[in-house]
Amino acid sequence: MLVTAFHKKTDIGVAQGMSFFRTDSKIFARSIVALGTVLEQVDSKEPETIVKAKNALLASRIAYKRIEAM
Repeated sequence: MLVTAFHKKTDIGVAQGMSFFRTDSKIFARSIVALGTVLEQVDSKEPETIVKAKNALLASRIAYKRIEAM
């Protein structure tokens, strides 16, 4: 009885993990494309372009962290 208490069946499995990875890897890919676009538009004379680049970098890093462990 005690053994079964520690081995509860969960709904987490390979199919769910792959589905999660497929979805989040697409989000990561889009964030990288957006980062590249923003970086091409960076102009040191326009500080708002640098802020946009920092925000795009942050978004891409967060998207990466969601799939990093996979």
